[in-house]
Amino acid sequence: MRRAARRIAPIALTIAAMGGPMFAPPMASAHQAAPSEAEVSDAELQALVAVIVRGQALYRYDQAAWHTTDTMIVDTPRDLAQQVRGWVVVPAENRGLRAIYYGGAAGAHFAIYSTLWTGGTNVSERRVLRTADESRIGGEAARLIALRDAVDASQLTNCSTTRPFNTVILPASETGDVDSVYFMTPQTDANAIPMGGHHRIDFSSGREVARRSFTRGCIDILKDATTSGVSISHILDPIPTEIHLFSAYATGLPIYVGTEDAQHGERIWVMEILDGQPRVYLLPPEPAAPSDS
Repeated sequence: MRRAARRIAPIALTIAAMGGPMFAPPMASAHQAAPSEAEVSDAELQALVAVIVRGQALYRYDQAAWHTTDTMIVDTPRDLAQQVRGWVVVPAENRGLRAIYYGGAAGAHFAIYSTLWTGGTNVSERRVLRTADESRIGGEAARLIALRDAVDASQLTNCSTTRPFNTVILPASETGDVDSVYFMTPQTDANAIPMGGHHRIDFSSGREVARRSFTRGCIDILKDATTSGVSISHILDPIPTEIHLFSAYATGLPIYVGTEDAQHGERIWVMEILDGQPRVYLLPPEPAAPSDS
């Protein structure tokens, strides 16, 4: 007997990020229906909250880079724009996220453009930086850029053959524990979602402490105007990851994530965005097939 593909009620577990200030860490609600230990453990529940925190931050920081790239291209003279080698996004004192575009080699970077993103397409404080004082990079921005420079991305699998990685650097103030540098395969086809070729390197006190890839290879999920949800099997973790939540945000579609482990067997998780807020929940177990006796 097959599980109904779109049937998600009754929900065994729901974790909903509650709407607070846009740039404050999300708060997770209690589950709506108490799951049994066989369905989800306390450790998994805590890990899912961390996934939501990271997934939301990952999407915000990526959106900040995307929208400010558009204004950087418009505002910056061509000779300066051609010198851009990267960007960094940093919190801006509860006002939003500041994006700084920089040039120069590692250890000798200089700022070229700075702007403030406050959500959606809202970009303000757009400044081309021309003087030595304006171009000096310090503080949190310099610290995070140094983490990016410490990683040799050539050792990571990029599933795009035409474009370099998109990078997102989440400071410990966002993740709650470590600084994380993400290298993500860019989406080059509007009808294909890259689910492979994404990597995370964690740093503590400026030293690498962990790294992981979120898949073992390149995976593209195809979609079109009629697609109402996408599904993927995930074998590296017993629960979905922040990449799955990021993809739910980016596509606006529910992501059905199939996991399997010795303790729980097969489980199907749903990650979706409702009214701008993320929700993660389990599909109900598949009913046992009737016996022939």
